[in-house]
Amino acid sequence: MTWVKEATRFPRLHLFGLRAVSWALLTLAGPWLGSTNAQSPQDRPTNLAEPSAPPALTMPAESSAAQVLLSEATREEKSNRFSANLTLSQDSFFGFYPILNGYYDVTDRVQFSFYGQLWTTPSFSVGGSGGSGLWTEIGIGMNFKLLDGKFSFNPQIAALNGVLLSGASQPQAFEGIVPTIPLNHSGDRTEGQAYVGYYLATRQPRNNDFVHWWVYGGLHPFTDTDRLLSILSVGCHFEQLFHVRNRLGATGNLYTWIGPYVQFKLPNGAYVRFASGWDTRESVSNCFYKATLGLSF
Repeated sequence: MTWVKEATRFPRLHLFGLRAVSWALLTLAGPWLGSTNAQSPQDRPTNLAEPSAPPALTMPAESSAAQVLLSEATREEKSNRFSANLTLSQDSFFGFYPILNGYYDVTDRVQFSFYGQLWTTPSFSVGGSGGSGLWTEIGIGMNFKLLDGKFSFNPQIAALNGVLLSGASQPQAFEGIVPTIPLNHSGDRTEGQAYVGYYLATRQPRNNDFVHWWVYGGLHPFTDTDRLLSILSVGCHFEQLFHVRNRLGATGNLYTWIGPYVQFKLPNGAYVRFASGWDTRESVSNCFYKATLGLSF
């Protein structure tokens, strides 16, 4: 036939025609074959061994939200390990002295504790004028919770800075140490504290050592009511200060306080306690007063 003869005479033209027809058919059939970008045989990549990039992995929304919640829960658990309370106290002998106590939960029953106490009594500074060289107390210890947390035993040791114990002519860092042993109680209807501290001079000329201790206990019998009386507690306060070393004078009992106290404590831990009564020694005064404002956070 004529076209066969022509194809035989022009083999390259015949091959080109077949390729063109094939490309046209692939282009028309592309939408049905799932391809939107049909390519001619000449345009197709020849490096078939090169792997295609894997599809990007995306995290499900539920997994991402779970990780955020887990992170927030971990952060909250860490923050719940910390607690602190601030007390502002003032009495007829020591004057004004704020105290910050901090705690970190090592276990459910054991805490690392630290505190700082700023004494502002002018007579405790160089020359007794106040303003500079004031007595400063910084301590650490361990707090042990007993009987479901109703009691806590908190031995601590602190460094004292100033001149009161050493008797130096200039303010001294680490002029003394004070080991302290507080025992605290907070029950359903009872409360109390026992405390003893030994203030020991460590730097020359080592003028003074003191032993300071007190105990108080009380009742809050109306805790079951939702009235004003539910925040009230009453009790008794007893306190003594001994001068056990005095390089320049006599030693002995400086005061002995005894008297009632009243306390108002809110559910969030804020409280005001006021004690007043008699000084049986009457060497400082024939009476005493002591006020404490506390806040927990």
